[in-house]
Amino acid sequence: AGLESAKRLFPDVDSGDIDALALTTTDGRAARFERRDGRWQIVSPIEGAGDGVALDAIAGALSQLVRAGSVKTAPGDLAQFGLGDAAQVVRFEVAGSGHALRVGKATPVGANVYVSAETTDVAYVESFRLNAGKRSLDELRERRIVDLEAGDVERLAVSWPEEGGVFE
Repeated sequence: AGLESAKRLFPDVDSGDIDALALTTTDGRAARFERRDGRWQIVSPIEGAGDGVALDAIAGALSQLVRAGSVKTAPGDLAQFGLGDAAQVVRFEVAGSGHALRVGKATPVGANVYVSAETTDVAYVESFRLNAGKRSLDELRERRIVDLEAGDVERLAVSWPEEGGVFE
């Protein structure tokens, strides 16, 4: 655990402390999410409740992201790794302090992707560790009609034109 902690890209970040996320969704939408009173909210490009499970997964992935290795590079030489202007950037905030992860191209060998965090150092991480962030805006919206847990339901009455039913 100590070695993995030392390889973390954001070693001082705990997922529960992330109070804002900004990323481009898989459907090309620039989206911002904020945690308010313990619940995720979409604040841009629309306003509404966010999917807490999906957004917590993104926050967890960012906070636990570990480098599989590093690449020596000259300053300003990030484009060859896909980390220049074409990079996907995931931004997040912890107690008002901003952080950013640039995600670039896949490595030529292995199932890794180039990233750059906080500095211009180029690292690579296992691709699967970034899967939580590969979602459309609709997948990051709260889809529940009613905000309650299954165990809280004691009785459900359903009706439709032909007949009805009660479930207990």
